[in-house]
Order: sequence, then C-alpha cells, then structure tokens
Amino acid sequence: MNIIHTLKRLIVIESDIKSGSERTQILFTLQNIFAVVYGILTGGVFLTGFAVLLGASDEVAGFITLLPSMAGIVNIFSGLIWEKIERRKKVIINILYIGKVLISAVVIIPFLLPKSVQIPTLMVMVFVGYSFLTICAVAINIWFMNLVPQDKRGRYFARRQSISLIIHLFLPIIAGRFIDNVSDKYTGFLIMNTIAMIFLIAENMTFSYIEEVEIKRTASKVLDIIRVPLSNRKFVIYTLYIFAFYVMLYISCAFSQVYMIKYLSLSYIFINVLSVVSAMLQIIFYNWWGRLGDSKGHEFVLNWSIWCFVAFLGSWVVINSKNVKYLMLLNTIFGAVANAGFAIGVFNVRYLMMPEEGKSFYEGFFGASVATALIVSPIIGGFIKRSLSVIDGLEFAEFRILYFISMVGMTILQLVYMFIDKKASIKHENVYN
Repeated sequence: MNIIHTLKRLIVIESDIKSGSERTQILFTLQNIFAVVYGILTGGVFLTGFAVLLGASDEVAGFITLLPSMAGIVNIFSGLIWEKIERRKKVIINILYIGKVLISAVVIIPFLLPKSVQIPTLMVMVFVGYSFLTICAVAINIWFMNLVPQDKRGRYFARRQSISLIIHLFLPIIAGRFIDNVSDKYTGFLIMNTIAMIFLIAENMTFSYIEEVEIKRTASKVLDIIRVPLSNRKFVIYTLYIFAFYVMLYISCAFSQVYMIKYLSLSYIFINVLSVVSAMLQIIFYNWWGRLGDSKGHEFVLNWSIWCFVAFLGSWVVINSKNVKYLMLLNTIFGAVANAGFAIGVFNVRYLMMPEEGKSFYEGFFGASVATALIVSPIIGGFIKRSLSVIDGLEFAEFRILYFISMVGMTILQLVYMFIDKKASIKHENVYN
C-alpha cells in the first residue's frame, strides 16, 4: 500500500473537477511508460543499426531516420477518420496493434526476402507503420485532453514527461550494451523487438481500462481537412508560427550531430554524458515549467521557452575548438530549459484554440505542418550550408553562420508573432492559486 501511495504522489495532480481523474492520470502515465519502452527498443539508433545490418548506405540510413517524421504528413487526413467515430477506444487499440506490429515485423525481413528487396521493404513497412501511429496519436491526444482537467495539465504533463526521461536515461544504455555484446546481431534485434511486443500488449491493455469518451459525430467532407482549421484565424497564425519555428531551428540543428562528431571532434562518451545531463535537467525543468503553465498560462511558457531556444542557438554561434567543452555544457543547459518548456507549451496552447467540435481536423492539420517543417528544414539548411562553405577566416564558418541565421530568424519570428498576437492573446484565468 505504501508503494501505491508513493506512486500516486509521484503521478497524480489532485483535482475535484472530474471524478476518476486520479485513476485516469495513473493509467495514462503507465500507457506512456509502455509506449516509450516500445519506441526505444524499436526505433531511433536501433532501427538505423538494423537497416545498416541489412546493408543500407549512409544516405539511405539517414533517410530511414526521417521516416517517422515524414509519416506525420498523413495526419492531415486523420480528421476524416476520427470525426466519424463517436467511441474511439477499440479503434485506437486496433490501429496501434497494426502500426506497431508492422514496425516490429521488420526483424523477420532477412529471413523471408532476398537481399535486393530487403531495404525497400523495410522502408515501406516503417513508413506505413508510423503513419498508423501518427493517425492514432491524434485521437489519443484528444482523449487525453478530454479527461485530464485543464487546470492540472501543465503539472501532470510535466510529471508524465519526466518519467519518460528517466526511462531514456538508462534503457538505451542497457539495450545498446545487449546489442553490442550479442554474437548474432539478427537474433539480438529479434529478441529486442519481441520484448517490445510485450510492452505493446501492456500499453493496449492499459488503454482498455481508461474511461471511454464519447465524441460528438460530425458530418465531414474531404475538403474539411483544410477548410475547418483554416476557418480559425487564430489557429492558422499559431500553426504558421510553430511551422516557422521548426524551420528556423532545424535548418541548423539538423546538422548538430555531424558537427559535434566530425568537426568539433567530440567523443561519443562526452556526447552521451551531455545527453544524460540534458535529460536530468529536463526532469527538473519540466516540473518548473508545468507549474508556470498552470499559474501564468501555457502561452507564457511557450513564448519564454522559444526565447531560451534563441539563447541555445546563440551558444552554438560562439563555440570553437578552444572553448567547445565549456560552452557545450552551457549549450546543454539552455537546450534542456528550452525543450522542457516548449514541449509543455506547444502541446497545451493549441488545444486552447480548438473548438469542441472538429478537433481531429485541427490536430491533423497541425501535425502535418510540423512534419512538413521537419522535412524541408534540413533541405533548406543543406543548401545554405553548401553556399557558406567557400567562406574562409572563421573556424567552422559554415556551421556557425548557419546557427547565427537560425538565431536571428527565430528572434525576428518571436518579435513578429508577439506583435500579431498582442491584441488577440489567449485569456487564461489563474486557477492554480
């Protein structure tokens, strides 16, 4: 009983607004834990490593890492599905099974198919699988927002994300050590994906216990995927703002990994230490930002987190071979503060702009916009970087100037958005005190 009481204190934000809120918060947190474990074991560096094992080139392996982001484009069509379904729980569970089974099933490709078609098949399976997951995420987010009281979302979301970060601190290391030490890599990936399937089952079992929310069914047409969100001027401005933010950030930050390894010559150990420090700091700052969101408003959190990103980009600008190890620590601090606040702010602010009806159209439009930004920004950044490669006299000029362009662009974006939004700011009542 003491363990259960401790878990409740760690997870639950007390509320008397909705009955069952305590149970809901615990179940959504457990679901997120199972989902995070599945994602680590089947995605990221392990998905890339499996593709390389199958013979993927550097370019193809890099493209495969973008497939989950690219799959977000299909979100634009999610409203056509969800707005026609009043009771969504069973559909969500079935779609999760289809999508995640497809992703995990890539490990049997080398046992079933000839070498020539293995990589193309993997790419199709990963893209289709993540497409199902992104469509499902729209309904899950709406489900989550309907059940968790608005005045508690900031702090609850912060605690939920903090637990996810704790898992990210140790599970990738354990899984990486396993893959490094196993003699047959194919068998190793097969074991990891089998374990991941167990967590998929646990995730869906958790979903089955969460309260069903009946959504009012609305008649919809294909053009509604664009017409409905575009009819809300405030939402359109906000979506363009976030789209531009991602473009400004990733025209430079898309190259941060290769910059650290190939040009700044940082060791993998040092980079991993910075990742651990960042995760630990985010655990702290998630709770801080969450309280600010519930007291001062989530738009306040979003705005100040993006100013922290400006500082984060500025630290990249002044890094050179002599001060790199000192400034990378400062850079990590700025990044941790910015990422924690942005995650809370961007998630909550957009829901404040959505009407009760048609939320799937809004969420799908927003998700597709972000996915598009994540795809086009490295292309734009690569073009600018190649143009800057002829500059001499400044160490790492092409990277530092690229970060400078990002910093200036994001500063201008912030000032323009603050001016546009000044007269139409979201009213937020202080419900925390």
